Amino acid sequence: MTGGMSEGSQTEKGARAERIVLFGFYFAFVIVGEAALLGALCAHYREGWATLATGLAVACAGVSLVLFARLFDRYRTSPERLFLVLAPILLGGFAFFMMPYAVPDEFTHINRIFDNRAGQALLDVPAQLHQAYVFIDNYEQLAAELLVPFDYTQVRQTDFTVAAYSEANYLVPSLTVLAGKALGLNAYVLIYLARLSNAALFMLAGWWIIRRLPSGKQFALVFLLNPMLLQQEASCSADALCNIAILCFLAQVVALRAEGRVGIPWRQWALLGFFFALVFLCKYAYLPLTAAALVLLPQIKRRWIRWGVPFAMAGFAVFAVAFVLSSGYRRLLDEAAHRLEPSMFIQRLLETVQHRSVPTICQFAGENLGWPHEALYPAAAHVPLVWAAYLAVLLVALLASFDGRLSIPWHNRLTFFLLAVVEQLMLFAVFLLDCSDDAGPVEGVQGRYFIPVAFLGAASLFSLKRLRIGEAPAHLFAIAVLALDAISLAFVIIWFW
Repeated sequence: MTGGMSEGSQTEKGARAERIVLFGFYFAFVIVGEAALLGALCAHYREGWATLATGLAVACAGVSLVLFARLFDRYRTSPERLFLVLAPILLGGFAFFMMPYAVPDEFTHINRIFDNRAGQALLDVPAQLHQAYVFIDNYEQLAAELLVPFDYTQVRQTDFTVAAYSEANYLVPSLTVLAGKALGLNAYVLIYLARLSNAALFMLAGWWIIRRLPSGKQFALVFLLNPMLLQQEASCSADALCNIAILCFLAQVVALRAEGRVGIPWRQWALLGFFFALVFLCKYAYLPLTAAALVLLPQIKRRWIRWGVPFAMAGFAVFAVAFVLSSGYRRLLDEAAHRLEPSMFIQRLLETVQHRSVPTICQFAGENLGWPHEALYPAAAHVPLVWAAYLAVLLVALLASFDGRLSIPWHNRLTFFLLAVVEQLMLFAVFLLDCSDDAGPVEGVQGRYFIPVAFLGAASLFSLKRLRIGEAPAHLFAIAVLALDAISLAFVIIWFW
């Protein structure tokens, strides 16, 4: 009996080791191949296509295709492993082929990864880096930038600092840049490496989220491969870690509530606490969504803890508000308090919904990648019609989550939905306070800020009712979203060609 168990354990370890090696080779060939393809794109203006970079790209593409076919076929029924098969191609593609500075506000985020100090009015960055809003327009110009030898002893000061974000938001990419600077690497090469470090974090987080969710896995697969989300995660933006933190927190809450276990193991509480701390460090605006954890109160064994948690959360909310006000936001709130007067707030909200809801939804689904398209920045790649197909696939994936596997009480679902609505209203209030106009729709609303709201709203519907569409194979959704993201990446490459 013991010998049989030991043999089974050894077999499982061997299978896990084989899986890790296979995925490791696949990741390496995909990333090296895409880097080589970027090099070929940059070089073809002067040297043509018959270059070493082109040969390396073709060779890596061949090996990657073989490994892709093997992995896809082996894990076609596993949404979380299908995510690992698709994510390297797509995240690597957005990391490499989106031009540096092409993601909204990436100028300021790039400054932070070179000088990661929060709360500073001025930062010291390499003098040879581009000034804010001086874009790299195409791959030919990028080729010249990648060949510039950088002297990191020459610095300049900049006030584009994103000073309100914690150092935690940039810890991994800034450490990547620090190591690269010690090796004397070109700063634009370091920007790509920093993007890849954020992309790697998201890839692991996405795999964990899908694996952790007891239902809605097909929806999560499609949702986490949203082209607009991918270009955010494969960038130097602070939003990369912000999204990871709140999505992991919400996935943990949904999973723990679905398990319904009274007496949740301390390790699971510790993990939830870690994600909560990460949300607090990364983005105050997402803190209201952490109230979703209140649905776990019935699963706490000790009565005094059950009663104490709501009071502790209320106390923390007071502390959080005081902390935010003491961080320099009080003046902004005082100056714009009249905009939050109920009648004016409702009027501006209705005007914004009327004029901005469709553009925001299109933007959320990846109609433009990079800066908001209406701003007409040269770094904004417009992707027509694909966004509509993505929304259709996402809707079908949501319907496929109606599989009857979860028994979450209706009042918990209502809590999730109402929290999503409240968070959206609070985000609108933030945009309204930042708006310079005193009338009309609020123009600063962007689809990327509604990622966690959309996820929690969808989670309130997971497994609501059993539908036959819930039997749809996961690999069909994977193929659909891969095709749509590939088309989006093709538009990006054409845009910057």
